Amino acid sequence: MNGNWYSWSTGSTPNDYVLAWHHTYDILLNKGIDATRLQWVWSVNRKDYGQYTAEEYWVGENYTHWLGINGFNGGSSANWSKWEWPNEILDNMMGRLHKLSSTKPMSLNAYATVGVRTGNTTDVQSKNEWLRQMCDYINNNNIKMASYNNVDGPNQDNMIFGGTHGDVIWNNFKAYSAYRNCLQSNDWIEPNITNPRLITDEQFAVKNGMIRDMYPQLSLATEIFLCAAVSTATVERDFSTRNRILTDLRYRVTTEHLEQLMRISIEEPSDLDNDLKDLIIDC
Repeated sequence: MNGNWYSWSTGSTPNDYVLAWHHTYDILLNKGIDATRLQWVWSVNRKDYGQYTAEEYWVGENYTHWLGINGFNGGSSANWSKWEWPNEILDNMMGRLHKLSSTKPMSLNAYATVGVRTGNTTDVQSKNEWLRQMCDYINNNNIKMASYNNVDGPNQDNMIFGGTHGDVIWNNFKAYSAYRNCLQSNDWIEPNITNPRLITDEQFAVKNGMIRDMYPQLSLATEIFLCAAVSTATVERDFSTRNRILTDLRYRVTTEHLEQLMRISIEEPSDLDNDLKDLIIDC
């Protein structure tokens, strides 16, 4: 929120943001969605852009479970960026966040580095060193959760697994050894893929009616939209069938009889040959 590249970053004030956060948090909490089911992460960019500071957006100790930060090393991929090591990217904002709360766990919600330290050629060695330093930084600063943005951007070779660059082959994909070694160390907890989800999307959005309660008109419009036919071909086929059956010579056909004849013509039982079907319709 302390950036200036999204519409919601420039068209509102920190007070608007805090009120909206509190409002949404309270709604879900009143619906029984507490910390055992949903964890809130208040996350900021590594530096402030625009007229407001990250501190002005602070929602308070009682309205978040995590503190979060984003940090990217753009290297020489753009004329506005330069090569920065992890401590140069994160130290300042990390210190500011700890002043807001000394009890909340820290999350590195999105981080990445390009490989172009100078010029426009990927420097695998420098990128590996950056990844090694970031792994140490995460461990030494008690960061409890981290998520690497493994997607290449315009002129940015961010990928460290499955991309076009790297110094090792890992699970049949190119990768960077520093990232592999970091994940394979004892400092990381492997995900438990057998752990069942506490609540399904259907239960959250539909069964418990939470989305309907919060946005009744929008929910109704969405349900109507989802029921709309993706094509008019079926309707047009029905009208064509009706016109073929309901001719001037059959103007006394009842609605029930017409419906049955249309069903025979359209759905046609698998054991009904075409001659018999035409005979039934023409009778």
